[in-house]
Amino acid sequence: MIFDIETTGLAKETERITCISYCSTIDNQVHTNMNQDEKILIEDFFIELNSTNEMITFNGDSFDIPFLIYRAFVTGAKGPTNFRLPKHIDLRKIAGCFFYNYEKFAKGSLNDYAKLLGEETKLTNGLAVVQAWKDQDLALIKEHCEYDVLLTVKLYKRCKEIGLI
Repeated sequence: MIFDIETTGLAKETERITCISYCSTIDNQVHTNMNQDEKILIEDFFIELNSTNEMITFNGDSFDIPFLIYRAFVTGAKGPTNFRLPKHIDLRKIAGCFFYNYEKFAKGSLNDYAKLLGEETKLTNGLAVVQAWKDQDLALIKEHCEYDVLLTVKLYKRCKEIGLI
Protein backbone atom coordinates (compact mmCIF):
# COMPACT_ATOMS: atom_id res chain seq x y z
CA MET A 1 0.00 0.00 0.00
CA ILE A 2 1.34 3.41 -0.99
CA PHE A 3 0.34 6.23 1.33
CA ASP A 4 0.93 9.83 2.31
CA ILE A 5 -0.24 11.99 5.19
CA GLU A 6 -0.88 15.71 5.50
CA THR A 7 -0.53 17.54 8.79
CA THR A 8 -1.06 20.95 10.34
CA GLY A 9 2.70 21.36 10.71
CA LEU A 10 5.96 19.51 11.30
CA ALA A 11 5.91 19.24 15.12
CA LYS A 12 4.20 15.93 15.90
CA GLU A 13 3.92 16.96 19.55
CA THR A 14 1.65 19.92 18.86
CA GLU A 15 0.29 19.40 15.33
CA ARG A 16 -2.12 16.79 13.97
CA ILE A 17 -2.83 14.64 10.93
CA THR A 18 -5.47 16.15 8.67
CA CYS A 19 -5.52 13.73 5.74
CA ILE A 20 -4.34 10.24 4.78
CA SER A 21 -4.44 9.10 1.16
CA TYR A 22 -3.48 5.60 0.08
CA CYS A 23 -3.75 3.14 -2.74
CA SER A 24 -2.97 -0.46 -3.52
CA THR A 25 -0.02 -1.18 -5.79
CA ILE A 26 -2.36 -3.48 -7.72
CA ASP A 27 -5.38 -1.35 -8.65
CA ASN A 28 -3.97 2.20 -8.17
CA GLN A 29 -7.36 3.39 -6.78
CA VAL A 30 -6.63 6.29 -4.45
CA HIS A 31 -8.67 6.46 -1.25
CA THR A 32 -8.66 9.42 1.12
CA ASN A 33 -9.75 9.84 4.72
CA MET A 34 -10.12 13.29 6.24
CA ASN A 35 -12.07 12.60 9.42
CA GLN A 36 -12.07 15.64 11.74
CA ASP A 37 -11.48 13.28 14.67
CA GLU A 38 -7.78 12.43 14.40
CA LYS A 39 -8.11 9.27 16.51
CA ILE A 40 -10.76 7.85 14.14
CA LEU A 41 -8.68 8.94 11.13
CA ILE A 42 -5.69 6.95 12.42
CA GLU A 43 -7.73 3.93 13.52
CA ASP A 44 -9.44 3.72 10.12
CA PHE A 45 -6.04 3.82 8.43
CA PHE A 46 -4.66 1.12 10.74
CA ILE A 47 -7.55 -1.11 9.60
CA GLU A 48 -6.49 -0.55 5.99
CA LEU A 49 -2.81 -1.17 6.83
CA ASN A 50 -3.76 -4.44 8.50
CA SER A 51 -4.75 -5.84 5.08
CA THR A 52 -1.35 -5.29 3.44
CA ASN A 53 2.13 -6.79 3.74
CA GLU A 54 4.07 -3.64 2.91
CA MET A 55 3.86 0.12 3.20
CA ILE A 56 5.43 2.28 0.52
CA THR A 57 6.09 5.99 1.08
CA PHE A 58 8.23 8.85 -0.05
CA ASN A 59 10.18 10.04 3.01
CA GLY A 60 8.02 7.93 5.32
CA ASP A 61 10.96 6.84 7.49
CA SER A 62 11.69 10.43 8.41
CA PHE A 63 8.21 11.92 8.53
CA ASP A 64 4.99 9.98 7.83
CA ILE A 65 5.56 6.91 9.99
CA PRO A 66 7.06 8.65 13.07
CA PHE A 67 4.29 11.27 12.90
CA LEU A 68 1.58 8.62 12.53
CA ILE A 69 2.88 6.51 15.42
CA TYR A 70 3.38 9.52 17.71
CA ARG A 71 -0.13 10.80 17.00
CA ALA A 72 -1.53 7.32 17.68
CA PHE A 73 0.09 7.50 21.12
CA VAL A 74 -1.30 11.01 21.74
CA THR A 75 -4.85 10.21 20.60
CA GLY A 76 -5.00 6.66 21.94
CA ALA A 77 -5.74 5.30 18.45
CA LYS A 78 -5.61 1.53 18.33
CA GLY A 79 -5.09 -0.90 15.53
CA PRO A 80 -7.31 -3.94 15.06
CA THR A 81 -6.66 -7.11 17.05
CA ASN A 82 -3.19 -8.56 16.29
CA PHE A 83 -2.25 -5.41 14.34
CA ARG A 84 1.39 -5.00 13.31
CA LEU A 85 2.89 -2.36 11.06
CA PRO A 86 3.85 -4.02 7.76
CA LYS A 87 7.29 -3.93 6.16
CA HIS A 88 8.16 -0.43 4.93
CA ILE A 89 9.84 0.75 1.73
CA ASP A 90 10.88 4.42 1.66
CA LEU A 91 11.29 5.39 -1.99
CA ARG A 92 13.20 8.53 -1.10
CA LYS A 93 15.97 6.37 0.30
CA ILE A 94 15.91 3.95 -2.63
CA ALA A 95 15.64 6.44 -5.50
CA GLY A 96 18.02 8.87 -3.82
CA CYS A 97 20.67 6.17 -3.31
CA PHE A 98 20.60 6.82 0.43
CA PHE A 99 22.09 3.40 1.07
CA TYR A 100 25.05 4.25 -1.16
CA ASN A 101 25.33 8.01 -0.64
CA TYR A 102 25.19 9.35 2.89
CA GLU A 103 25.01 13.03 1.96
CA LYS A 104 22.09 14.39 3.95
CA PHE A 105 20.55 16.54 1.19
CA ALA A 106 21.34 14.31 -1.81
CA LYS A 107 17.99 12.54 -1.72
CA GLY A 108 15.76 15.03 -3.54
CA SER A 109 12.10 15.94 -3.11
CA LEU A 110 9.02 14.28 -4.56
CA ASN A 111 8.78 17.26 -6.92
CA ASP A 112 12.35 16.58 -8.10
CA TYR A 113 11.38 13.02 -8.98
CA ALA A 114 8.17 14.20 -10.66
CA LYS A 115 10.36 16.26 -13.01
CA LEU A 116 12.64 13.29 -13.70
CA LEU A 117 9.60 11.16 -14.55
CA GLY A 118 8.22 13.85 -16.86
CA GLU A 119 5.23 14.46 -14.62
CA GLU A 120 3.61 17.75 -13.70
CA THR A 121 5.17 19.15 -10.59
CA LYS A 122 2.99 19.91 -7.60
CA LEU A 123 1.26 23.27 -7.51
CA THR A 124 1.10 23.29 -3.71
CA ASN A 125 3.53 22.49 -0.93
CA GLY A 126 3.33 21.64 2.75
CA LEU A 127 3.00 25.28 3.81
CA ALA A 128 0.01 25.74 1.49
CA VAL A 129 -1.57 22.63 3.01
CA VAL A 130 -1.11 24.01 6.54
CA GLN A 131 -2.78 27.26 5.45
CA ALA A 132 -5.54 25.29 3.74
CA TRP A 133 -6.30 23.61 7.08
CA LYS A 134 -6.53 27.00 8.77
CA ASP A 135 -8.88 28.15 5.99
CA GLN A 136 -10.74 24.81 6.11
CA ASP A 137 -10.03 24.31 2.40
CA LEU A 138 -10.36 20.54 2.66
CA ALA A 139 -10.54 20.12 -1.12
CA LEU A 140 -7.03 21.55 -1.54
CA ILE A 141 -5.64 19.29 1.19
CA LYS A 142 -7.26 16.22 -0.40
CA GLU A 143 -6.04 17.14 -3.88
CA HIS A 144 -2.48 17.70 -2.63
CA CYS A 145 -2.36 14.44 -0.66
CA GLU A 146 -3.83 12.38 -3.50
CA TYR A 147 -1.40 13.86 -6.02
CA ASP A 148 1.50 12.97 -3.71
CA VAL A 149 0.23 9.39 -3.67
CA LEU A 150 -0.09 9.30 -7.46
CA LEU A 151 3.46 10.62 -7.88
CA THR A 152 4.69 8.05 -5.38
CA VAL A 153 2.93 5.28 -7.37
CA LYS A 154 4.74 6.43 -10.52
CA LEU A 155 8.08 6.56 -8.71
CA TYR A 156 7.44 3.08 -7.27
CA LYS A 157 6.72 1.69 -10.75
CA ARG A 158 9.89 3.25 -12.15
CA CYS A 159 11.96 1.86 -9.27
CA LYS A 160 10.53 -1.59 -10.03
CA GLU A 161 11.12 -1.21 -13.79
CA ILE A 162 14.80 -0.46 -13.35
CA GLY A 163 15.34 -3.11 -10.67
CA LEU A 164 15.76 -1.00 -7.55
CA ILE A 165 12.94 -2.87 -5.81
